[in-house]
Amino acid sequence: MDDLVLDKNDKIADIVTNIKNKESSSSVPLDDVMRYYNGGDYQKALDALKLLEPNQVKIDKNFYLGNCLYKLGNKSEAEMYWLKSVKESIKTPFACVNLGNLYYENKNFQKAVIYWHKALIIEPECECANLNLAIYYSKRECRDIAIHYYRKYMKYFHSNYSDETYHRVKEFLYKIDKYCEAFVQKAGYALEQRDYNKAVDFYLRAVYNNPCEPKITNFLGNMYFKARNYPRALQYHFLAYRHDPMHYTSIINIALAFDRMEVIDYAYCFYKRMLSLVPKNSTGYTSILSLMQKNKSVILGNKAFFNEHLRAAQEFEKDSMYQKAYEEYENAFIIMNSKEEEGILERMRTIKKYLDPELAIVNRLMDKLNKFFEQEDYEKTLPICNRIIALAKNTSQEYKEAYTKRNIAQRKLDPLSNEETQ
Repeated sequence: MDDLVLDKNDKIADIVTNIKNKESSSSVPLDDVMRYYNGGDYQKALDALKLLEPNQVKIDKNFYLGNCLYKLGNKSEAEMYWLKSVKESIKTPFACVNLGNLYYENKNFQKAVIYWHKALIIEPECECANLNLAIYYSKRECRDIAIHYYRKYMKYFHSNYSDETYHRVKEFLYKIDKYCEAFVQKAGYALEQRDYNKAVDFYLRAVYNNPCEPKITNFLGNMYFKARNYPRALQYHFLAYRHDPMHYTSIINIALAFDRMEVIDYAYCFYKRMLSLVPKNSTGYTSILSLMQKNKSVILGNKAFFNEHLRAAQEFEKDSMYQKAYEEYENAFIIMNSKEEEGILERMRTIKKYLDPELAIVNRLMDKLNKFFEQEDYEKTLPICNRIIALAKNTSQEYKEAYTKRNIAQRKLDPLSNEETQ
C-alpha cells in the first residue's frame, strides 16, 4: 500500500479558548472573569471583562473578549478584538491562530494561512498553527508541504500525549518513513541487477511516501536528466531544492536542465544562486561565470523577463505557495538587480519568515546566549541553550554552539556531574 494519507475530512483545530491565566492575581473582578470564562458562561465573562479597569488586567483582554464573542456567535466583533490583540500584544500566538481559523471557516484561505504563519513567527512551536497548515496543504494535495508541517507539529508537541490526533499523525509519519525505506531498499536491489526501470519505479514509490528526501529526489532527477526528459528531471530536483535551498547538487542540476531546454532566464538565475556556494577563484566558479556570460546581456535588466517572474511570484503568493513565490521574487530581483526593487526585497523578507520562522528567533537568542555566557551567568545560559537546540537545525552552527555551551554550563552549575546531556 503506497497511498498513505490522513483522513481528508480532518478538521483544523478549534478556536483556541482553553488558555489558562498563568499570572496569579488577588483581583476579585479578574477571578470572576476567569471563573465565568473557564466555566463556559461566556456572556457573564464578557460583561465582567468589559468592566475591568486597565490596572486590573493581567490577561490579554482583547483575546478573551474575542473568544467570548465568538462563542456567543458574534464573529465579526470577535475578529475585531482578535485583530486588536495581535496589534497590541505579540507575546502569544493564539489570537493569530483564532483569526486564521475564523478566516478558514469563511473560506478566506489566503488570510487563514497568513495568520497561521504569523502565529509561528511569534512561537514556532505552536502546535495548532503547525497542525492547521499541515491539514490545509494536505487537503490541497501538496504532500511535501503537508508532511513538513506534520513533522513540525510532532517535533514541538508537548500537550496531551493521549490526544487522538497526535497518535494518528505519529502513526502516519512512521508508516510513510517505513514504506519509503522499504522501497529504497528494493530500488537498491534492482540497481544491483541493473534493472533501471524497476529501480526508478521503486524510487518513485519511495518519493511519493517521503517527498522530502533530497538523495532520492536527486537520484530520480539525474535518471530523467540522463534520459533527456528535462521537465521530469526538474520536477524531482525542485523537490530536493525546496527541502534544502542550499543543496548544491539540486541547484546545479536545475540550472543545467533549464540550460538544455534553452530557458535562459531560469538557467541564469540558478547559475547565479550557485556562485554563493562555490569558492571564488576556483575552477567551478570560473565555469559558472562562463555559462552565465553567454546570455548575461540579454537577461540582465530585461523588463519582460522581470515582469514575467514578478507576476509568477505574486500569483504563487496569492495561492499560499510561499516557497515558489520566494523563488520567483528572487529571480525577478536577480534579473533587475536594482535598488528600485526594494518592494521585492520586502516581500522576500516576509516570506522568508513564513518559511523559516525559527531563524529570526534563533539569531536573537544567540545574542543573549553569548552575552550571558561571557558573563558566566550559567543559570540564564541553560534555558536559552535549550530553546536554541529545540529550534535550530541540528546541522547548523547555532545548534552545535548551543549544545557545547549547554554542556559547559551544566558542568559549571554541577561540578560533580561529568555526564553530557544527550
